Amino acid sequence: MDAGLPIAAEGGKHMNNIKLNEEQQNAIEKIQNGGNYIILGKAGTGKTTLLHHLRQALPDAVFVAPTGNAARLIGGTTINSLFLIPSYPFILSWTLGVISSKKARKIISKITTLVIDEISMVRSDIFAAIDCRLRQYGPTGAECLPFGGRQIILCGDFFQLPPVVTNDDVGGISVGEALEQDLGGIYPFDTPLWTRTGLEPIYLRTNIRQSDDEKFKTCLDAFRCADQDRRLEAINLLNSRVTENIPAEAIYLCPRKHEVRLINEREIAKLETEERTFRATIHGCYEKDFPVETEIKLKLGQKIVIHANISENAVNGTTGTVSAFQSDGILVRLDDGGEILVEPYEFKKYAYRLVRDPVTGEERPVPFEIGRFRQLPVLSGYALTIHKAQGMTLKSVALNRGKGCFSHGQCYVGISRVHRLDDLFLSAPLEIADVIVDPDVLQADRVFRDDPNLWRACVIHKLKELKHDERDYAGHLADWGTAILNEIAADYNNRFDAGEEPTNNEVDQKLDYLCRQLFLLYTEQARCSLNAVFKDLLKCLDL
Repeated sequence: MDAGLPIAAEGGKHMNNIKLNEEQQNAIEKIQNGGNYIILGKAGTGKTTLLHHLRQALPDAVFVAPTGNAARLIGGTTINSLFLIPSYPFILSWTLGVISSKKARKIISKITTLVIDEISMVRSDIFAAIDCRLRQYGPTGAECLPFGGRQIILCGDFFQLPPVVTNDDVGGISVGEALEQDLGGIYPFDTPLWTRTGLEPIYLRTNIRQSDDEKFKTCLDAFRCADQDRRLEAINLLNSRVTENIPAEAIYLCPRKHEVRLINEREIAKLETEERTFRATIHGCYEKDFPVETEIKLKLGQKIVIHANISENAVNGTTGTVSAFQSDGILVRLDDGGEILVEPYEFKKYAYRLVRDPVTGEERPVPFEIGRFRQLPVLSGYALTIHKAQGMTLKSVALNRGKGCFSHGQCYVGISRVHRLDDLFLSAPLEIADVIVDPDVLQADRVFRDDPNLWRACVIHKLKELKHDERDYAGHLADWGTAILNEIAADYNNRFDAGEEPTNNEVDQKLDYLCRQLFLLYTEQARCSLNAVFKDLLKCLDL
């Protein structure tokens, strides 16, 4: 193990060969100029590719994710392991203990930019705990600033899988109820911290995965809006893909693990061919969250799905069939054509350590390999859970709803794995109850996709009204902010629910930033300095 050398994200060299489109390039340039951002985008808009390029653009950034698999794919570590946050809810006491390890405290103190992937799966109390840790161990004087004044970059899609909220009892109420009571809900955007952080949305709008099928894109968009009629229309279109004759190359996606197990066992039992067993080897600190099974049994002719980015034509989600056994691997006939040798792959686990920069002399956190899990990077290719398939692009999918989808975003993730509607098949008709969309996510998305021109016009208009008023601006702004939000809600809700995308005309960046900050200011608890800030804004806007 090269313990002294920093490592890159898994499959990064292949990802970095993918050319960025214009909006992805613009996103990186904005982030490099500073500020807090949330990168949002529908399934297939290139969020993962953007993050791999962002790693090159921000070499000092620390990358984290809520799960081991997501962290591995971006060359980072899990949120809980870096910040030493318990996985169980701690929301009622709000006491996050002191970190005893001096080394861990110092690593956190040296973070300047934090990138959090799969933000939709981060529970609100974990999000608040990250803020707590960065304020606990940060620059002197920054304790009162969100995240201790660090640059924060979030990435994800709230229409995909949500945070895991168990039915455990916490002080006599459920975890969900406790989160609602203490933080406003289960999502990061429910917390007061979200508003104070001043996150600017970067919305990736170019659908790369479904670029050749407008009808399918429209269908997927219907699962991201509140219009019930549009959803029913989309379900009817999808139900035209119901068939008893599922093509052999299609992989079943199911909501539940036991459904996946039954399909895989049934199909593998049909094969009366040679079988071999491949066992993993584990080195270093790699105790759990294994990406594939420690013992994999494969038969000749068995379908598999590759679960790592191993080459340019074999990435996470590539499907094929075992055609031959080799001494330490398998030959796989790819569904896209061609044959490749798949050998044991070294899945790496990372942690952050401090390294002194030879130029500046400053210490900075760098990801280092702390463990290896060596095994064939394959999963049985007859069925996967929808959860396991998140992030994959698959050649052909058969959605098997079983007893029905049960979670927000589950159906959307399942059907959005393929390029075209013709690549999707259903084993049974979908019902409206299968398409679960959290109303809180719908409302948040309306804010994320805001038209900056509207905010600009509202702010300038109100500033002109108030510029000669000597009374307390804070109260005025609070009242005005609430009134404006209520005033525009009905119009904008109708626009979004009708599927109309807001305009994205360029506005002056500085003015747009000031306008957004003004909205943030009226929500702050400490308003003593608001009058001075307000007067500075007037001066900057030349009003």
